[in-house]
Amino acid sequence: MKHSHTFLIILIVYFVFLMPQAEASSNFAYGRHPQLTYYITPDSPEIHAGEVATFTITVKNRSDKPFRLLYNTGQQWDLAVFHNKTQLFRWSQGLTWEERAYSVPLKRGETKTKKISWRSVDKWGEPLPLGVYSARGMVVIEPRTLVTEDCFVRLLPPKVESSKTLKVKINVLFEIELPRYAKTKELSWKIRYKYNDNRIDIHRLTKIGDKVKIEFHPKRYGYVEFDFYGYPETKNDTEALERRSYRVEITDNPD
Repeated sequence: MKHSHTFLIILIVYFVFLMPQAEASSNFAYGRHPQLTYYITPDSPEIHAGEVATFTITVKNRSDKPFRLLYNTGQQWDLAVFHNKTQLFRWSQGLTWEERAYSVPLKRGETKTKKISWRSVDKWGEPLPLGVYSARGMVVIEPRTLVTEDCFVRLLPPKVESSKTLKVKINVLFEIELPRYAKTKELSWKIRYKYNDNRIDIHRLTKIGDKVKIEFHPKRYGYVEFDFYGYPETKNDTEALERRSYRVEITDNPD
């Protein structure tokens, strides 16, 4: 019994000693701080793939006392962007800062912010696939970096490169020409109607040289609006590299 009591005391002392060590070994504080609030917001919740997304990281002294932000280098902020839990971008990567200790005061209720931008392209400069991406902000203070909860931005199809209005004659085939390649990648094209009401049908698609020619049959009077999405053949239309929009007016006299 005496040995069991001694062992229990040793175990308690061990864990009391271990807990601060474990806490000190963590370099990041996620989501909560006794005196500070910190968060990230996107300037826009949606952008076109390939465009620049800008985020604002905010740290605020929510206590009723002054607080000093402590730093060991010139770096005060950071940003990471993820897709499907894979980090695609880290703002600080490749950057260097002077090593020096200093502090920045925060008055009661005071906030400090930093805007950091990310261009939604891959390492080859191509627009990233459509979908939802998450961003995480960091306030790089000592003893632990403050890490915000994630915010989200949705990538829409790349911005329309051309918008054309065509006037065509009813029951006379007309043609739209699209590029066959985006750089070295061959594209597949998929149509999405904004408004059709059974006024036109695709009659034939042919590939000639570096062009894709699509013939339409206009069957009823009125107008039609649609988008063409161009995506690599090994992908699907949710990963479009190009989007082109058209409006077609069907009449007896298109001139």
